[in-house]
Amino acid sequence: MLRMDMVTERRSRTMNNADKIKELVQTLNRHQHAYYNLNAPEISDAEYDRMYEQLESLEAETSIIYSNSPTQ
Repeated sequence: MLRMDMVTERRSRTMNNADKIKELVQTLNRHQHAYYNLNAPEISDAEYDRMYEQLESLEAETSIIYSNSPTQ
């Protein structure tokens, strides 16, 4: 029973990470567009870098990488 709980917990954590990855991809792409296309940055470079590094880490941990990810 303990093994099944561990599998369920890991699957749940992966799903939460997948949602977080999707959110980070959308957020970073929006900020990238504002910065490069609109010349109107909405956040600091440091904040963008922090989110980008978090995305890289989650992608490496889960092997979930969306084709529209700014890491690609």
